[in-house]
Amino acid sequence: MNYNKLLEGKKCVITAGTCGMGFSIASLFVKHGATVAICGRATDGEEAAEALREYNPDCFFVQCDMSNLKQVENFANTIIDRFGNIDVIVNNVGINRKELVKDIKEENYNLVMNTNINSALLLTKKLIPHMNKKGSIINTSSMNSIAVSPTTGSYAISKGGINSFTKVLAAELGKYSIRANAICAGWVATSDIKSSIDAIGKENAYEYLEGMQNTAPLISPGKASDIASHALFLASDMSSYITGYIMYSDGASIRQGHYFNYDNPVETTEIKKQHYDKILSEFDEII
Repeated sequence: MNYNKLLEGKKCVITAGTCGMGFSIASLFVKHGATVAICGRATDGEEAAEALREYNPDCFFVQCDMSNLKQVENFANTIIDRFGNIDVIVNNVGINRKELVKDIKEENYNLVMNTNINSALLLTKKLIPHMNKKGSIINTSSMNSIAVSPTTGSYAISKGGINSFTKVLAAELGKYSIRANAICAGWVATSDIKSSIDAIGKENAYEYLEGMQNTAPLISPGKASDIASHALFLASDMSSYITGYIMYSDGASIRQGHYFNYDNPVETTEIKKQHYDKILSEFDEII
């Protein structure tokens, strides 16, 4: 196994791969020798693909709104036409519409379901017949699928469905040497966090980040690169005997189960501030 090129020669598909966790995954995959196809809603996704082509000239972008299942089908057909066979699928897309259950609007519910789970089902269904042996399917889930919070009804339902979908795939595809696993991400410092900080002002950034971080015992906040590393592990032969696994990449948030505020040792507070300063100074790199 070449640990410097864990995905050499592999053809990988990553949804919502133009920014955030998706782009971080795509960037790490190409550095490990993969050819990557990404999709996203924004027309400027071609810029992300251009960055990937610095490592592999065959990487490409397809504009696709994953809530539109016709566009998802077209994306799948483009992948099949250009790749032929596929080694890795990363169903990474996810949106949330925060509403109490009693207030959930049908259009919002349908948007979340189509984007978060129906698109993953359709894309995977279309690509399975074209997957190589020892292929890997990775579904991005969320800690909210296990440890819920108010106003996440539609989102939690969709990500809970992703977990079950992952297990069914593992049960059905093992005989073809195709694995399926999910990553339950906790809070990750991506563009959503940046937008929130921009809205409340940088002077309140520490307090905001501390509030997020106190949902997890681990001192280091989550970064997109953390999720990318875990995806690389699940995509590569390092995890060749792992399937049907729901990986908790959340700093142990679901083990703690609630916001927990306590006095930190001085050295812990200083280390946290160093992490927060790094996040604030490098947002352009990690979103």
